Amino acid sequence: MKKMLLLTNYEEIKKTVPEMEEKMKYYPEPFVFLVDDIVTMIGEIRITEEDICIKMVESMDKGKGHGREFIEFLKELPDKEEIWGESVVPAIPFWSKMGAEFNSTLYKQYEESVVNGEELEEDFLLPFTIYCQTLEPTH
Repeated sequence: MKKMLLLTNYEEIKKTVPEMEEKMKYYPEPFVFLVDDIVTMIGEIRITEEDICIKMVESMDKGKGHGREFIEFLKELPDKEEIWGESVVPAIPFWSKMGAEFNSTLYKQYEESVVNGEELEEDFLLPFTIYCQTLEPTH
């Protein structure tokens, strides 16, 4: 079984993975995700009592399943109802595979651009929500 660890405190990140200190010091709400002591994902995240907001995420090695592992890990955090954020255009297929629901109006705009072979504006962001599986208590 893989050992997964999410660090969300800058001081904790500095202590655990000092090689990430320089890169992460500019993020107001940094995170580093490790699998078997290897940094696989970094970025910005806000975790509240009810939900998780992904502000920015970067895979250290794209195409290896690290993004899926990260999202599945987040979905398993206790008492979280949803994961939400805004996707850049190249990442929309990834979020779709993760089961994200998108803003319908903006998603139609994205779909039309793909069908028509048009490029969206560089700053186009598509809001998404992934609902976490919350287990009901059994009696």
